[in-house]
Amino acid sequence: MAFANYSIPEYWPFFRCTESVMVEYGHKPGISTIAMQRCTPLLEGIASMGQLNYCASSELGVRLLLAAKYETVMLNPPHTYVPWVTIDEVPVLDKVDQISELV
Repeated sequence: MAFANYSIPEYWPFFRCTESVMVEYGHKPGISTIAMQRCTPLLEGIASMGQLNYCASSELGVRLLLAAKYETVMLNPPHTYVPWVTIDEVPVLDKVDQISELV
């Protein structure tokens, strides 16, 4: 299964939803299930929960996750904060809410 014709604006509400679930619940057991149940309806007509689960557990999904992990580990400067925002290669860290003033 490939989602070759993806569009960031189409997936963005799903990403924001999963992020809000993480903020609300933290890193607790079962958080992925909660996020999938709450946020997958935002992908109606794009992907189903079954398709997402298949992708995440497939060989391709595991390879993509490992590739993302590698890219994160190789960031320069090193990724140590979320959200990770840099200006002129300097991390903004906890000043992300002041980004307009920093630019």
